[in-house]
Amino acid sequence: MSAEAGKESVVFAQCCRDGMAAALGGGLNKADIGDRFQSAGEALGLDDSFITNCLAAAIQSAEAKTDGVAAGHVRTNLSDKPATNNKHSSGGLNVIRMSDITPISIEYLWPNRLARGKAHGLAGEGGQGKSTILADLTARATTGDIWPDGAAGAEAGDVIWLSSEDDVADTLAPRLIAAGADMTRVFVIRSVSDEQQRHRGFSLQADLHRLEELIDQLPNVILVILDPITSYLGTVDSHKNADVRGVLDPLNDFASRTRVVVVANNHFSKGAGTANSRFIGSVAFVNAARAAFIVTSDEADETRKLLIPSKSNIGPLGTGMAYRIEGCQIQHDGKSISTSRVMYESAPVTISADKALAALLGGESARSAKDEASDFLEDLLAAGPVPAKEVQAAAREAGISTKSLRTAKDALGIKPEKSGMKGGWVWSLRRCPSHTEGVLSWEGTSSASEGHLRLVVPDAEGGA
Repeated sequence: MSAEAGKESVVFAQCCRDGMAAALGGGLNKADIGDRFQSAGEALGLDDSFITNCLAAAIQSAEAKTDGVAAGHVRTNLSDKPATNNKHSSGGLNVIRMSDITPISIEYLWPNRLARGKAHGLAGEGGQGKSTILADLTARATTGDIWPDGAAGAEAGDVIWLSSEDDVADTLAPRLIAAGADMTRVFVIRSVSDEQQRHRGFSLQADLHRLEELIDQLPNVILVILDPITSYLGTVDSHKNADVRGVLDPLNDFASRTRVVVVANNHFSKGAGTANSRFIGSVAFVNAARAAFIVTSDEADETRKLLIPSKSNIGPLGTGMAYRIEGCQIQHDGKSISTSRVMYESAPVTISADKALAALLGGESARSAKDEASDFLEDLLAAGPVPAKEVQAAAREAGISTKSLRTAKDALGIKPEKSGMKGGWVWSLRRCPSHTEGVLSWEGTSSASEGHLRLVVPDAEGGA
């Protein structure tokens, strides 16, 4: 009730989440606690739908942490009676009785495009300005500015950006300043450090809980960017669907608990195909995302770029937008720094993502099925041998026929080989022999080592 003027809704949402978790953890009745928060929200003059959404999210988050079922207690039914025979179980089912769920509407950050509590994908060839687009989205999220399609902006919030490719000082900071971001609300994670101050890369497998702890510490995080997501998979093979889903499913749960928008930047694979099949690596990157977007050049004008939705489970697919990447200058400490920014056109783009990519390649029939299958195999096998069954499964998921796969395999000179005396068949690309042929070494570090996040917080002048 003593929240700073203008911050009542932010404080109320946080209090709901913390209070409900403490209450359910202490065995209190969630309905009674909900009524108290309802009264408090009404006393503050908050909108009823906002109060309802906050309480629903708080209950969902609290039950995930404190419910006896989620804690590993096996139930033979949905009563409170414990199972009588659970000696072979080391865990339990996370069961939700739907009558306990209060239906709520999807809460959007960017109407019909970016939804709170959901993961989203963005992909395209290099040089299309994906990171510059992300800087523009960050600026709008931290200032509450209107969105590129003219939709009203949301309440300004904080943004966490995990960046492994762009330099913070000479690339990210200038772009954010050029886009008009509130630099005090942008937090960049560069690495994780352990107790000995040894640094390693952030891993979604090992460090997702640290990211959630950081969100709890910051005032109002509304957007998390993974740029690119393939840098944060830890030891997971990005081409194995089951392995990737093992990382992305917890990421979706994380987004739901924290109510943040997650945007995962990705690259395009080589070759052609549908827009969603071009996301590099496993099809799980697209399947796990609730909405996906691609960026590509306009086939009639390479300087004109297109941002087009390719998938949406959160609303209508909608139209795309055209933009250009414009060079500009910012001033810092009396010096002029060159950078870039996004300039959107006002007219919507109605062409679909698939047709835009096909037009860029010269038409849908410009490439043969064998060409597409060859590019698929070269990308899949670039890192080394892959079990034949996994190759065939990945090809089916990418929409490549068995005949095209076999033709491409023969054209590339791929000869299936046995992996050891007891191993199965593997496929690998033929390479020129060298003096180190026959020696296969693997390097890496454990993704489960303890540590803490290393943050870079840009100041208002763009410094770090």
